[in-house]
Amino acid sequence: TLEGNTCYFDEEGEKVTGIQVIQGIRHEFDENGTKISRTGVDVSEENGNIDWTGVRGAGVDSAWIRCAYRTAEEEILRADSRAEENIEAAKAAGIETGIFVSSRVTTKKDAMEAADFAVLMAERHGLTGYIALMIPEEDPQHAPEGTFPDSQTAFVNAFCRIVRMSGFVPVVCADEDWLSKNLKTEELDGCLFWISQYDTKITYTGPYEWWRYTDSGSVNGISGYTGLTISHGELGGTSK
Repeated sequence: TLEGNTCYFDEEGEKVTGIQVIQGIRHEFDENGTKISRTGVDVSEENGNIDWTGVRGAGVDSAWIRCAYRTAEEEILRADSRAEENIEAAKAAGIETGIFVSSRVTTKKDAMEAADFAVLMAERHGLTGYIALMIPEEDPQHAPEGTFPDSQTAFVNAFCRIVRMSGFVPVVCADEDWLSKNLKTEELDGCLFWISQYDTKITYTGPYEWWRYTDSGSVNGISGYTGLTISHGELGGTSK
């Protein structure tokens, strides 16, 4: 496992420095060859049965586990069928664990329902950290009218307020372009940001703690594709 506070060397005996991709996962090393980044995955029921010990052995430090989702077609919040087993198995493997709800929030009721569901699950499993709202990439066919950015900010704030008042840290995950154009981030009090930008570098200029650099990563122990995130420090460490 790639752990911090350890110097790493390449096959020629040179210290590994800077950003390196190892077995498909992006890591960052300082000038002394010490790994200074942390690797996160995000998973759902679509990944099937996950070998979390194998995931930990692949160098993954943290996991975002989907606990519920809302589809644009149904507009019903549904529980992720593997959320609870994934939370417990990830914790047992020594992986820092946060949860997220994947949902558009086109009304205050949507936001509050998502927050309430996630808080109850987090409390049931003894989680103490981060609860995220992941806003899916917008499908123009289902794009809500008249909700951006003032109303959208108010809706997201309703989610964040419930999460924060329940003793957790609220997080918003969204595409960097959507976040820049459709949300007044400065009005989201106490909220952290998890940026989705699928590229070799991030261009988002606002504050963020996590960078989700791909939604099609491949990690030992996980069937199918997983989102991959790079950050620094703990699960809530700062990337910028």
